[in-house]
Amino acid sequence: MRHLYNILFVSVFLIFLACSPTKEAAKNSVSNVPTKDKMRNSSLFIDAIKEKNQGNFEKAIKLFEEAIQLDPNDAASLYELAGLYMNNNRNEEAEKLAIKAVNLKPENDWYKVMLSNAYKLNAKIAESNAVLEKLVAKNPNNLEYIQELIFGYVMAEEYEKTIQTIELIEKKTGLSEQIAMQKQQLYLKLNKVDEAIGEIEKLVNLYPYETRYYAILAELCLNHDKDEKALMAYQKIAELEPDNAYIHISLFDYYRKKDDRKKAVEELKLGLMNKNLDVESKLQFMMSFYENTEFYSTYKDETKELLQIMMEVHPEHLQTKAIYADLIMRNEQHEEAAVIVEELLKMDSSQYAYWELSLMIEWAKEDFQTLITKANIVSDQFPMQFMPYYLIGIAEYRLENYEESLTALIRGQKLAIGNTNMLINFYSQIGETQRQLNNFQEAYDAYDNVLKLDESNSVVLNNYAYYLSIDNKDLDKALEMANKAVELDPYNASNLDTKAWVLFKQEKYVEAKEWIEKAIKLDESDNAELLEHYGDILYKLNEIDEAVKMWERAKATGEGSDELDEKIKARKIND
Repeated sequence: MRHLYNILFVSVFLIFLACSPTKEAAKNSVSNVPTKDKMRNSSLFIDAIKEKNQGNFEKAIKLFEEAIQLDPNDAASLYELAGLYMNNNRNEEAEKLAIKAVNLKPENDWYKVMLSNAYKLNAKIAESNAVLEKLVAKNPNNLEYIQELIFGYVMAEEYEKTIQTIELIEKKTGLSEQIAMQKQQLYLKLNKVDEAIGEIEKLVNLYPYETRYYAILAELCLNHDKDEKALMAYQKIAELEPDNAYIHISLFDYYRKKDDRKKAVEELKLGLMNKNLDVESKLQFMMSFYENTEFYSTYKDETKELLQIMMEVHPEHLQTKAIYADLIMRNEQHEEAAVIVEELLKMDSSQYAYWELSLMIEWAKEDFQTLITKANIVSDQFPMQFMPYYLIGIAEYRLENYEESLTALIRGQKLAIGNTNMLINFYSQIGETQRQLNNFQEAYDAYDNVLKLDESNSVVLNNYAYYLSIDNKDLDKALEMANKAVELDPYNASNLDTKAWVLFKQEKYVEAKEWIEKAIKLDESDNAELLEHYGDILYKLNEIDEAVKMWERAKATGEGSDELDEKIKARKIND
């Protein structure tokens, strides 16, 4: 609620306090006290005012307090002292003094302003508003009083009264943007959408050539399911400003939300063709949905054409070409993408992003040797970038050069400190590589590092659990991780298979059978590993014939372990 106060109104009470009505107050202050005390009281009052004006507030407070001791009904001193108390956060004392001053001089508006302010500081908003209502009734042309009452009603969340009071100002000053916007916000607070729209329509009618008001109206209508009005407002902007840089983007968003794909794309094309819209804004807009997977998949076919339009309108903008290359690479147009990236590098070889894109194209082509060669060049030119080392590590791993893979991964991992996602990738791959090198404990250490960063990483939980089961090590820990992997990703057949295999290793064959059957049911095609595991579990349950059938099915896939033929021939597992 405070946010609304700050937007709508600024309190003018400090202005009132600064313009202290000392002379008038002194003139109106009459006390039935001895003449000697009265003269002393007047002298103290004058001295107190001097000290206050010189910024000596503590001295002023003491002098006003002495003056009030001599004359408790000195309304002017009560008023002045109340103001000083408020400046010192002595708000409750200030309220008592202000009440007394108003009771002594109920016709004095300055005292009422002070009392209203004291009430407000003590969170007595209703009492403050009651005083302000009397001030406004007495002074209907005083805009400061009306504005303070508006502020008070907002604080009390009395929005109907706020609107009524704003209309007092509107009658005197006429319609303005500030008034219309204030009332619109208040009507929305009251859930009176039509009335809120009506306030903006007043601005549109008053200023029919001001497109900014049509834009406000369109957004307001669009946000409250008044689509036809929103469209009319957008179309009016296009009519008044055919070269408006943003109207076609707004219309694209409108038609997209209406699921009118054809018109949405038409408007977006017009927006991208508009040379009045700077290329950076266009690019930012394109990136906002290009990186949105759901949106990109919906407009995938059109995205290529849209980027081509941008390249035609802004041929000098290299980043657009880079995004286009990335797009067609995703669409597996690797050679075309490579040509564009090579052109980019000839024009500006200082941009690391272009080099990385070139590496990603080689990765997509699965040309691992070329990838390694290029990545080494890039790592020399940009030694603090971790991605080239990661790609080298992956490529060397795929080529079964595990020592070289590990060296690159460890170097890259040191550069990725602070980047959690990449550290997870590095440690995961280091774990896989260490295992290929039979460095089992180092592999486990790498997986532990992943789980320290992401305890819910289902892939690593699954792999870690499976490797422990293969090594017959920490089977309780393996089962715990396998259970968590299944919980996180229950429709992943690999996760279910791992859980079955850990149970198998724990000699819990009945439970293992239950989970391997679930895994096989989930798997859409014959998986040699799952089928062989199923056969092993059946064998342990003494279902020999069924076990052999599963082993034979596994063999028929052309894969399976080195022991598979021996199992089929011997009709048993050699433990």
